[in-house]
Amino acid sequence: MCPDRTRILHNLPGRAQLPHRHFPTLQRERRGREHVLAGAFPLFIAPMMHNIGVDWGSTIFAVISVLLIPIPYVFFVYGKRIRANGYWSKESV
Repeated sequence: MCPDRTRILHNLPGRAQLPHRHFPTLQRERRGREHVLAGAFPLFIAPMMHNIGVDWGSTIFAVISVLLIPIPYVFFVYGKRIRANGYWSKESV
């Protein structure tokens, strides 16, 4: 597991703090999702590029990536308010 993610899991407040025995499970779950996405990507990308063309196919991915740019800033600005509404993270606010 990436050291940053381990540090984040170690710093979870109160009841949300997980014992070390759960780290391998979390790591397997995360890797499993990555493998499923990596395996599914070629199944839809080739037909999409063939049907709508490389120009429009690339534009779709560019638009998606541009739409995802503000997400870190939203969490930075509204993160405290979001954590205050969460069940596991109320104590950290």
